[in-house]
Amino acid sequence: MPGLTSLPMLEAQDVCCLPQPHSVLTSNFFYDSPNDWIHASLELHYQFMKVPFENLTKYVRDSERLIAIENFIYNAAEGSRKNMSKQDALQHLDSLLSQMQGFKVKADASNKLEKDGLQKIRKRLDHLQVLHSGGEETQLKWKQIHLDCILVEYMIRLDYYNTAVKLAEQSGIQQDLVDINIFLGAIRVIQGLKNRDCSKALAWCTEHELYLKRSQGRRRKKKLHVTEFQQPYIRFHETQSNLEFTLRAQEFIELVRQDHRIDALDYLQKYLSSWAVKYKADLQQVMLILAFKNFSDSNDCMMLLALKRWDDLVDQFTLEFIKIYGITVKPLLIYYLQAGLSGLKTSACMEKNCPIEDPFYQDDIRKLAYPLPFNG
Repeated sequence: MPGLTSLPMLEAQDVCCLPQPHSVLTSNFFYDSPNDWIHASLELHYQFMKVPFENLTKYVRDSERLIAIENFIYNAAEGSRKNMSKQDALQHLDSLLSQMQGFKVKADASNKLEKDGLQKIRKRLDHLQVLHSGGEETQLKWKQIHLDCILVEYMIRLDYYNTAVKLAEQSGIQQDLVDINIFLGAIRVIQGLKNRDCSKALAWCTEHELYLKRSQGRRRKKKLHVTEFQQPYIRFHETQSNLEFTLRAQEFIELVRQDHRIDALDYLQKYLSSWAVKYKADLQQVMLILAFKNFSDSNDCMMLLALKRWDDLVDQFTLEFIKIYGITVKPLLIYYLQAGLSGLKTSACMEKNCPIEDPFYQDDIRKLAYPLPFNG
């Protein structure tokens, strides 16, 4: 899926053309000891623990919010109990009983999510612990599972969903070691935006509201040039995300585009007025399109109505998704392949008369290795 990947990218069939691609992940050749390989590998696998931890944090916060709401309702009901007749008191008790039964159902569901989240974290910790306690045969099995996790992540990010699920099921990693549902949710949001529909993205913003409030905004300026291979994770300043505002503004623009100006004004008052102080300049610019009946009379209006804004929304959502879950900019497989290719890359490999047996004979492999340093 283009939204969750960054170019240059290999197609699935191109990856299969590599001679023994698993050697990049399973070989200790470039390391002084097995522990060096372990540490180098796990440095790229930060999201392996970050994603379930963020999910568990979300479940706990949702539980706290549920308890706070139920407590408020209970206190409000208790405050109105004074001077009740016997009949009213009985009806009040029936109402409270019904509310508490509903709360119990919600609490049980929330508790199950928390337990499942804790179990997933425990399984992943146990998976990592095997590296330090198992023998050579155990480590080889671990590396194969590790490779399957990376391949599943690569396939799901390129929208090969069915293939990813089959591989996860075959490897026995579907429940605990991969995060297919997280990526699948992001894919649905991006597909909605590509179809010019903000509803799924706005629902995602509501679900991740607390994270977006503490989300990070602009990328730090670096004095030294750093390639994506060296920095697979993005670092940001701490500023609140404006993704929800941008989505709301786009829905407003679409109403005006369809000449539903009265509906657009109602939408503006209902959803955008609360952002007036924080994003005053941006909101004024968006409202500019109401002043023109013929949009072609204003270059600013034409920019607001440009379909490229939907592509920008896809990019912005993808960035927020990456930040919240600590996910690498590109699929992990790309970084591992780059690490292996940088060890194989020589000046002869990049020439036009490169032998057909050489992986660098393929244009896609050559493009992937182009920004990498030469070996030796």
